Amino acid sequence: DKEREAKVVGTEVVDKKYLGEDKKVVKVFTSHPSDIYHIRSVIKDWEIVEAIYEYDIPFTKRYLIDKQITPLTILEVEGEEVNAKLRVPCFKASKITPLSEDEVKLNILSFDIETYSPPGEAFNPTKNPILMIAFYGENFKKVITWKRFKTDEDYIEFVDGEVELIERFKEIIHQQKPDIITGYFSGGFDFPYVITRAKKYDIDLDLNLDHSKIIVGKGKNKTVKLAGIAHVDVFKFIVKNLGRSLNLES
Repeated sequence: DKEREAKVVGTEVVDKKYLGEDKKVVKVFTSHPSDIYHIRSVIKDWEIVEAIYEYDIPFTKRYLIDKQITPLTILEVEGEEVNAKLRVPCFKASKITPLSEDEVKLNILSFDIETYSPPGEAFNPTKNPILMIAFYGENFKKVITWKRFKTDEDYIEFVDGEVELIERFKEIIHQQKPDIITGYFSGGFDFPYVITRAKKYDIDLDLNLDHSKIIVGKGKNKTVKLAGIAHVDVFKFIVKNLGRSLNLES
């Protein structure tokens, strides 16, 4: 907001350790995270200012540090429930207290799709259908397809067409309520393909916990983001975090 002024709304003298040395520093409070950068640009040249610390810590990480919250551990929260249009309960917290260092067990659901492509043709999500979607999680596995064949496997489910296939894709994600949804190149192929096919049939791929639209990035390293569900593309994780240490042909 160009019309809004960046302001310091409060200060506090605190003790900090910097490179093993005890320091007294002034902690600055602002009304908006973006104000920090504007205020820093003004005061950094003041003679009285020896150094400026922690201005580059992202706001979400700064909140976790200030509240002494370790991610994925058990917390006790005091507050009141907020009437929000969400698929999960929402609370306005007045107090957050770490309760245990034990890690929370997350519900992880992976998925994979198989699509049709005529011989010699590249993948074309605007033209060619999804034939099958497979899910796997703890105590759960499911294969859904509209290409019927004889089988005695009870985890294979047949539907009447691609529209019903995509609707079941939605239903299973809602039923399983994953904390993390994952796949191999799911951000580069599977999710974009499903999204494109859903648009073709005017299916609202309503997966986000706040009912917002799925965010699909653009370009070579495009990502797919869901609100309230962490999406982890295993392929991109390997390339980014493990690729340099792996001795592979490609």
